[in-house]
Amino acid sequence: MNISEKIIVYKNKNLDVINPEETDDGTEIRFSYIFPFIKKALLNLQLNDFKFAVSMNDFSVETNDHNLPFLSFCKTSESNHILIPNVDFFTGLIYKCIKESSFDIFYRTKSDSSIFAGADTGGLNGDTNKRIEYCNTILNNNNNFGVINFVQNKTEDISIKYPNFEQFSGRLTIAEQLKHKIVVNIDGNTLCWSRLYWQMNSNSIPVYINKTNRYEQYFDKFDDSDCYFEASEDYLDIYDYILDPKNIKHVNRINNNGKIYIKKYFSEYMKNPNEFLLKTVTMAVQEACRLYKLL
Repeated sequence: MNISEKIIVYKNKNLDVINPEETDDGTEIRFSYIFPFIKKALLNLQLNDFKFAVSMNDFSVETNDHNLPFLSFCKTSESNHILIPNVDFFTGLIYKCIKESSFDIFYRTKSDSSIFAGADTGGLNGDTNKRIEYCNTILNNNNNFGVINFVQNKTEDISIKYPNFEQFSGRLTIAEQLKHKIVVNIDGNTLCWSRLYWQMNSNSIPVYINKTNRYEQYFDKFDDSDCYFEASEDYLDIYDYILDPKNIKHVNRINNNGKIYIKKYFSEYMKNPNEFLLKTVTMAVQEACRLYKLL
């Protein structure tokens, strides 16, 4: 059993949480945000004699340790895991960021440039870290910028592989990022999708570089090409396309579609976060109960 997983046992209105042999502080903190909603959902549904698993990891893989329904932040396309909003919904981070992006400046007043800002998640120790690699590659570019604003790996390990690391290490607020016409997203952990939501709500244009389809994030209900631009190694060409005045109608359409998406799927959350989260968790618990009865 993974240390990010927990088993919920509910019988005769008694609720027990079975922890793995090892405990992880990050798991406990995340679970403390989500558990009250699970508990209330179970009481409201008046269920009985029921078990399911919950993962607090950023992304979940299929596990064979227990034959139970599985609630998780994301899943593979082949998985029957049940999706719940990721932890950033429960902490209020997404609410705060979308609110802040709603007061964005006009697109035409922004700098003709791009910005990426994020943690150093996404591999190191033998693997190429896509985020650090990107920041390192554009380090001396006058119009495109990258900042690593949180270090999860060992700084000394990063500095050995990337001697210029300190030059693109720092902090940027959302308002500072939104001074640029292009805001960049690069896969790190699954929660990198939290960034994409406020990017789509802003007046800047999101570009998603080397997006993987390993898993489906909650609320992934749109055609990617309609809400942001995707790019690979030719991301500079995408930037040039976006900034070219002759493409402004297409760029405006992408930006408008992103706002429509946020309004469609997030209006209820922004109006009453707790009510929305209880509703979505309740639906997930109901589905877990249905699957449990079929096992």
